[in-house]
Amino acid sequence: YEGRVYNVDLHDGRGVLQMLVRDCPRGSRCPLWVSYAAATEVAVDAWVRIYGTIEGEQQFRSTSGEVRTVPSVAAAYVRPSRP
Repeated sequence: YEGRVYNVDLHDGRGVLQMLVRDCPRGSRCPLWVSYAAATEVAVDAWVRIYGTIEGEQQFRSTSGEVRTVPSVAAAYVRPSRP
């Protein structure tokens, strides 16, 4: 998947990214939760390409307090991409 990162978090040496997938139907938002086995230097608003395995769903509470469920991917690779 390829897209723009809107949240980055590190826990115990593991990276967690939240991104919006580039190839999403017009007028829609396609968020994706990405876990990565290593720390990453990816920053918010960076464009990345990830390679990995879909693990299921991830729930989180948005800044507005709403509980959201999005697809979750265990990434084997996280690479920079072009906007």
